[in-house]
Amino acid sequence: MPDDKVLTCSDCGLKFVFSAQEQEVHARRGYEHEPKRCPPCREDARKRRLPPGAMHLTICAGCGVETALPWVPPPGRRVFCDACRPRGPG
Repeated sequence: MPDDKVLTCSDCGLKFVFSAQEQEVHARRGYEHEPKRCPPCREDARKRRLPPGAMHLTICAGCGVETALPWVPPPGRRVFCDACRPRGPG
């Protein structure tokens, strides 16, 4: 098991612990880099990306109508409105 590491947050400059357990989870998930932000700054960064309840407007790849999503689609990802969204079997 790896040892705990003390890292410095790139946002606030405070030191934080990257525990051995967190390192193992990172490795299992295939992450190649250590976190650069402390947990509070990570949470703030998530909130800045898309505040709770906010909707992101985009264009449906099926019909071309503007539709709202509760998340920001990655570049190049096709998104669909409710009417055009492919449905699973059944």
